[in-house]
Amino acid sequence: MKSIKQLKRLRRIHKLIRAGNTGTPDELANKLGVSKRQIHNIVEDLKIINAPVDYNRKIKSYYYKKAFELRVRINVEVLLNDELINIYGGRNFLRKIIYCKGSALNELKFELSKHLSA
Repeated sequence: MKSIKQLKRLRRIHKLIRAGNTGTPDELANKLGVSKRQIHNIVEDLKIINAPVDYNRKIKSYYYKKAFELRVRINVEVLLNDELINIYGGRNFLRKIIYCKGSALNELKFELSKHLSA
């Protein structure tokens, strides 16, 4: 569920940058509960995907130099056994994921519902 958390964090950072309300890298790190280094890494990742993000020392906030929109969508789809067999071409794949049953499956369902409802 680490990926869902990272996507939610990215969506939140984007909203703060768009509003020009991130604060300093230290303040942003505190808001998100991550390290300052992680903030710098996320900003670099945004630049890699051509986000025109920059930092303004006067207003102490990251901002977009021109209009930029980032859509983060989280989609979880439950597939039935037959659908998995059709997609992955056989029962060998299905046998490998069957071990996820009982308490492990309940824990997975709980984690999914927790992250999707937030």
